[in-house]
Amino acid sequence: MCYVQPVPRIPSRAVILLVTGLPAFLVSLNLLVMAVAFPALQTSFTHSSRADLSWVLNAHNIVFGALLIPGGRAADRWGRRRVFGVGLLVFTAGSLACGLAPTVPWLIAGRIVQGAGSALVAPASLGLLLAAFPVAQRATAVTIWGGIASLGAALGPTLGASIVVAAQWRWVFFVYVPIALTTAALSHLLLAESSEPESGRIPDWVGVVMLSVALAALALGIVEGRDWGWGDPRVLGSLLLAVVVLPLFVWRSATHRAPLLDLTLFRIRSFSFANLAVLIFSVGFFGQVLVGILFLTSIWHYGLFIAALAITPTPVTAALAAAPAGQLANRFGFRAVCAGGGLLYAAGAIWLHVAVTAHPNYLAVWLPSALLLGLGIGICFPVLSAASVSGLPRTRFAVGGAVNQAARQLGAVLGVAVAVAVIGSATSAQGLSSFTDWFLVSGLFAGASAAVSLLIGSRSQATRPLHAPALETAHP
Repeated sequence: MCYVQPVPRIPSRAVILLVTGLPAFLVSLNLLVMAVAFPALQTSFTHSSRADLSWVLNAHNIVFGALLIPGGRAADRWGRRRVFGVGLLVFTAGSLACGLAPTVPWLIAGRIVQGAGSALVAPASLGLLLAAFPVAQRATAVTIWGGIASLGAALGPTLGASIVVAAQWRWVFFVYVPIALTTAALSHLLLAESSEPESGRIPDWVGVVMLSVALAALALGIVEGRDWGWGDPRVLGSLLLAVVVLPLFVWRSATHRAPLLDLTLFRIRSFSFANLAVLIFSVGFFGQVLVGILFLTSIWHYGLFIAALAITPTPVTAALAAAPAGQLANRFGFRAVCAGGGLLYAAGAIWLHVAVTAHPNYLAVWLPSALLLGLGIGICFPVLSAASVSGLPRTRFAVGGAVNQAARQLGAVLGVAVAVAVIGSATSAQGLSSFTDWFLVSGLFAGASAAVSLLIGSRSQATRPLHAPALETAHP
């Protein structure tokens, strides 16, 4: 039973799209902008290593990924507008804490709060959108909503770099504050409340903690392995903790009445292999976002703004490729299209591994790779997201989409950790080999994702058109 509270004045559909789409833009922007600002963080916190600063990215990703499913369930049960507003206020508080941070631990704490706010905002914004549109118009509405979110990824590099260069990295966070507060106020005034009081229990909070601890321990072991030594007791202890806690998390998910992760979904072949492919692909992608900026600024010695412009063709190409990729999937099936996208990305990354040198050669070396990477990203993320929910009943679309986003965030955590472990503290031409090693690693992860995509299922399982639920996680 769905409860919808009427409001005296019904806003236009364009206003609803703006109010729900703007936070999706902020969440998408926030996922990538700190990678662009990473060199500025190194300048501000000179006594912190890359491994230490990597937690500015990963603390957010861990919390965001772990809380997505509870956030979506909370919005359905307690009111999507209410949770949407609370999430925006939490996101605002985290942004203020980050902007005022005098130390790295303070900054990391602010990013944790931001991640919690993002996990409330993302599913609630989509729920509000779907509740406001009739069924016949939902696919179009969600496509536009996804396009607004994709715009955040496309503009993230240049917008973030512009703010950092014009002011400093702290203003990246301060800019979020008035936008989030204004959106929260508009949502309260213009959007109708909607909820599903009988949507079930809030997922297991102990499971949330277990998953977060396991991911943090795994990331810590990988990130610090190079600096501390792989035989260091702290590294071994972190990896051992992850190895112990992850199986316990799976066991709890199998036995709890309201598990964080519904293991029964993994009996569906398309769901299992599409999410595995997303996780693997995300490792290569999110690590590449960070390494690309660091390579251009430290090896080719580009200024931050020029470096951001240099990588912009990748997200722009990804945004342009998403819609044609969906049409190809409708015609040829998920399996072939996802595998092709993974191979395109792998070709772009391996081209950098083979061709890049310490001497800048943007047009002949970087730009072709950037375009291939963008095509791969624009194909893989939306089509794998669609594939992951293609075999689910409609009543499980929301949780299926949340699991897909969580898999992406897990890949982001591992990607940043592996990238930092591979490149270490390389900052000069002598460290070029560390960067080229990463480009190969990124390509191998994409190739592995392509191989897993071949296991998704036959073409007959993949010919369902890409409707709204499949598009809810289409942006990178």
